[in-house]
Amino acid sequence: MGMTVQYGQTKKQVIDSIVSKPDILDYRVVGNHLWILAKNDKNKHYILLVLISVYKLNGIGTKFLDELMIPYYYDCPLSLLKRSDYAEQNKEWHDDVKQYHETKKKRTTFIKNLKVGQVVQLQGRIIPNLTIYCLNPLQGTYNGHLYKLPKNAIKVE
Repeated sequence: MGMTVQYGQTKKQVIDSIVSKPDILDYRVVGNHLWILAKNDKNKHYILLVLISVYKLNGIGTKFLDELMIPYYYDCPLSLLKRSDYAEQNKEWHDDVKQYHETKKKRTTFIKNLKVGQVVQLQGRIIPNLTIYCLNPLQGTYNGHLYKLPKNAIKVE
């Protein structure tokens, strides 16, 4: 269940070798996730995720997960998701991907409208909230201490 590591190739070369296969219909790279729309032997379209890790010493690791494995990753582009023939069999994961994109869009809009001095609620952090101190880079204060503010830490309702 580990990764296959290829040495002596760049990330682009590894991606190009994967997507050049005839059963690959479309693909998108999102960070270190290669999202693929592929066709199986029953001529059905499905989503394939290739996790990519870049290692020191010029190694590129890959791990393949198809959508029926219900990957714990939700940044699959909606343009690929809409073309999958397995939406009903994998409804929960498809819904989670759509929810991820809705939340990301709301967060982006929320961040664009932030003002210095505004208090924002945080999620997944010990500190419950921050008062915005600087917009670029995004920073906030809590109890007199200044913190960097990762965008994904902001709670969006």
